[in-house]
Amino acid sequence: MNNKKLKSNQFMATLRKRPFMSLFLFALLVGVQVKAQDEYLTFDGTNDYVALPISYNGVNAVPAVSVEAWVRTSFTGSGYNSNWAIVDFDRSDFYDLFVRGDDGRVGFSTYSATGAINDFYGNISVNDGQWHHIAAVYDGVDKHIYVDGVLDTSIANPHGGNALGKSTTRFGFIGDGSEAASYNAGKNNIFYDGDISEVRIWNRALDAVELDANKFPGTLNGSETGLFAYYTFDNGAVDDLGPNNFDGGIFNGPVFNNTDGVPVPPTGGSSVWSTNGNAIYYNTGSVAIGRTTVPNGYALAVDGFVRAREMRVDQDTWPDYVFTKEYHLPSLEEIQKHIDKNGYLPGMPSAKEVEANGLELGEMNKLLLEKIEQLTLYLIEQEHRISQLEKAASQNN
Repeated sequence: MNNKKLKSNQFMATLRKRPFMSLFLFALLVGVQVKAQDEYLTFDGTNDYVALPISYNGVNAVPAVSVEAWVRTSFTGSGYNSNWAIVDFDRSDFYDLFVRGDDGRVGFSTYSATGAINDFYGNISVNDGQWHHIAAVYDGVDKHIYVDGVLDTSIANPHGGNALGKSTTRFGFIGDGSEAASYNAGKNNIFYDGDISEVRIWNRALDAVELDANKFPGTLNGSETGLFAYYTFDNGAVDDLGPNNFDGGIFNGPVFNNTDGVPVPPTGGSSVWSTNGNAIYYNTGSVAIGRTTVPNGYALAVDGFVRAREMRVDQDTWPDYVFTKEYHLPSLEEIQKHIDKNGYLPGMPSAKEVEANGLELGEMNKLLLEKIEQLTLYLIEQEHRISQLEKAASQNN
């Protein structure tokens, strides 16, 4: 194993030992430049391609599918299909993910026995010579195209809710169009001109959150639910790192490239993150996870569950002041009047306030401890009174 691969494995092993670090790191890296170590294949547009030992067969053979890849191309030709294809199992039989040769928009063509061929295109051109993550999803009803982790466009129910597939067999290709009834058989011979990395095929529909959070190289471990085939090109071969061992074959010499820092989002995307040793930081704004906005006054907003082994909250004050001589302990009569009037303890937030504003964990823990310390003082005072009563009673006897 080479040094690059060893370092990569050591890094991923560290993340697996620290699951919260892994979750937080990759959630924050959405749309951000990172220094990744990744290899990619360069196709010359003349005759090189990858044949996949994967096939579909029969009507309604594909109920749902998601296809992802990192691509970089500057090709401009005369026809929509003049730069086929990224991943192709035959546009007129199953599906085809490609970049249009004429205007650089992402194409996702699918076939259903009921709905026939549906040629569907995004709005964003990606033939600008920079890396882009592209993804196409058929969820069994609707089709979606994503660019750089963001939904580009959708089309509603193009196949009448039917699965994809014709009563034929089609094998797949990377870098050319498929007409193949067997492995490495018939092709369209319209070859892709550009770079491809991190190809993933899923037998389920991925949602926007999954696609955006996992789009960067190295974020999958190969055992994810529904992962059908997974090619990183990191080892100088088209090995399938998914569960099915669908290793691809290289033909006519697409070139493996090994360059630190690819793929990365295109120039003009966010690059506000910095590193300090092993720390990644961002000090010029706020961060949203699972949502698009952050309320004023907050640095991080999460719409979802957060799980951690431990959480530390910094506090400037702590209620030791309850035990000082200067502290005024409210009488139980005062507390009773407040409860009768307001329906909650003095100094505590009401249910209406919590529903509207949530809880501040540090402040709430401070308030709860203050109440516990007050109760302790009441008990001490009560014990003192009971002792005096017992003493008085014994003297009277």
